[in-house]
Amino acid sequence: MIELFVSGGPVFMGIISLCLTAVIALSISAITKSSQPNQATSSKAYHHGNLSKSIGLLALVVGILSQLLGLFNAFDAIANVAGVDPSIMAAGFKVSMISTLYGLMVYLISLLVWILIKYRLKTTGTSTN
Repeated sequence: MIELFVSGGPVFMGIISLCLTAVIALSISAITKSSQPNQATSSKAYHHGNLSKSIGLLALVVGILSQLLGLFNAFDAIANVAGVDPSIMAAGFKVSMISTLYGLMVYLISLLVWILIKYRLKTTGTSTN
């Protein structure tokens, strides 16, 4: 697991990991607040869920940015070298997708939690606006 973290680029993977930590913290807060029928706590739950989803989206964007920067540098290196083995290029593409997949997983977690919170608020009958 640590090899994937290092291969994906420690800076970008670290940023995505911070986003994951924030998503988990906000999700726990939102889920606990969404079970309470109080209007004020349900409103906070809704806002925490939205913030969690937004941070998850940020993780996805950071992952895509990391991949694009890595591919840009790889194509620059390929342009400077005459013959590149296709297996080396395939391995490079595989490594470039690590951060994108990690960001996508964080976004999926945040999206699933957001859907759960909206469903719980809808079933309790509290307004979120």
